[in-house]
Amino acid sequence: MSTATIEHDPVNHPKHYISENGMEVIDIIEAYGLTQSFHLGNSLKYILRAGAKGNEKQDLEKSLWYAKRFWNSDDEEVIGDWPFASEYADESFPVDKVVAEFKLSGARAEAAADLLNLCASDDPTEIWGQLLDNLERAVQ
Repeated sequence: MSTATIEHDPVNHPKHYISENGMEVIDIIEAYGLTQSFHLGNSLKYILRAGAKGNEKQDLEKSLWYAKRFWNSDDEEVIGDWPFASEYADESFPVDKVVAEFKLSGARAEAAADLLNLCASDDPTEIWGQLLDNLERAVQ
């Protein structure tokens, strides 16, 4: 969807959740199965919108907080239900396209890629360390 066809709507299509070319954060969250995890969905939301609604560092700190909270969760049902991503997630929202659409760079781009790859991985524990390290670096 192009932002040219989307009027700013603070409820249904807030501009801070839409890339210049119309990619919406909620669509990415749904495609990658992050509706299954409040924590990881919020973590991605804060990475992608960091700075668009105010304080970039604070948004990245929130992203890190949600990621750590998920990782420290005792909810083995949720943690054991991998991969989250739908089969079409990478076709509709390839990781590199998401990173480019939201103009991410450096550790923030790497953290977004880690989180999306995590959702499609059969063994997410390999990616967790990278994700947390990249979020820590993005916050600095």
